[in-house]
Amino acid sequence: MTKLRADGGAVVSLGKQLGSGGEGVVFHINEQPASVAKIYSEALKPRQVAKLKAMVAVADDPLRTVAACSANGNGSRSPGPWSAARRS
Repeated sequence: MTKLRADGGAVVSLGKQLGSGGEGVVFHINEQPASVAKIYSEALKPRQVAKLKAMVAVADDPLRTVAACSANGNGSRSPGPWSAARRS
């Protein structure tokens, strides 16, 4: 079982792979059934990190009802996890 540490020190374990694409792979988060983790395959550029952090800052409950919203990240440019609330 793969475990990851996100911003704030939370440790989560990855469950079933849900999909993959050009940027990385998306997994179910075992401890957070309504969330997923996207593992980027390449180091993020500063602009990408800034975009994801901005998305975290503006995400609210109404937006989460219609879209997957970034929730937190590993806080670095290295390949790694960003979690998002799953769209219902």
